[in-house]
Formats: sequence, structure tokens, C-alpha cells
Amino acid sequence: MKKFLEILDNSDIEYELPTLIVTNNVEYNILNSARNFPTIEVTHTGELNAYQVIKAENVIVEKSALDKIEELCKK
Repeated sequence: MKKFLEILDNSDIEYELPTLIVTNNVEYNILNSARNFPTIEVTHTGELNAYQVIKAENVIVEKSALDKIEELCKK
């Protein structure tokens, strides 16, 4: 959790606002760390939906997740 908070603090992201983190697969370390932040939601590409993206002020996407999303959109 300390590392997670350090990463957020070192970024320009205002994580006090609704923030969505998208991973390619279920990442339990990120899920467990984000539970301590009521404004942060974590999902993976298999569960991602448009509503989650629309309601988030910030969206953080792993590179591998972005590649997967692009692949799914081409179908």
C-alpha cells in the first residue's frame, strides 16, 4: 500500500477525484491497495464497461490493457 500511495503522490493525478484504474488481468495487489481509497475503482479489461469510464474523472490504463482494449474494438 505504501508503494501504491507513493506512485499516486508522485503523479499529476488528483486521486481525490473519481479515478478508474484498468489492468489487463485481475491484479490483487492493486485491488487490495485501492480499497483504502474510496474514490479509486479498479477493474480489468474483461469487466470494463462504458459507465465506469464515463463516471471517472481520471482513467489510468496499463499498456497491456490498452493493447487488449484496442484489439477488442477492432472486432
